[in-house]
Amino acid sequence: MKENIFLVVFIILLFSASAYAGDFSGNLTYSGQYNFT
Repeated sequence: MKENIFLVVFIILLFSASAYAGDFSGNLTYSGQYNFT
C-alpha cells in the first residue's frame, strides 16, 4: 500500500514538474517578465 501511494505521488510530481517546465519555457519565448540572466 505504501509503495503504491509513493508511486502515485511520484507520477503526479513528475507530471506537474514537466507541465510547469513546459509552461515556463513557453513563457520565456514570448514574455520578458521572466528574465533571470
